[in-house]
Amino acid sequence: MIHFKSDKASMDLSCYTKHYHVVLFQKKKGVKIIAVGIGDNINREFLRKVAGTKGKVITMKSFTELNAKIGEVLDKGCGE
Repeated sequence: MIHFKSDKASMDLSCYTKHYHVVLFQKKKGVKIIAVGIGDNINREFLRKVAGTKGKVITMKSFTELNAKIGEVLDKGCGE
């Protein structure tokens, strides 16, 4: 599962409660989580929490960079 988070999104973590519970459920099922942060002001602690100990955190400066590197992101999720 790939979770995307932009620095333009709300930093109020309460709005992520429902989504976060879905992520926790997926982790319990053994799904590897890749948390992708996009922008300069990413909450890395939140991304690490989403990814968990078996997941990965990837950060990028812009959606343009994401577009250029989407293959790498997918390889990290599917290649291991």
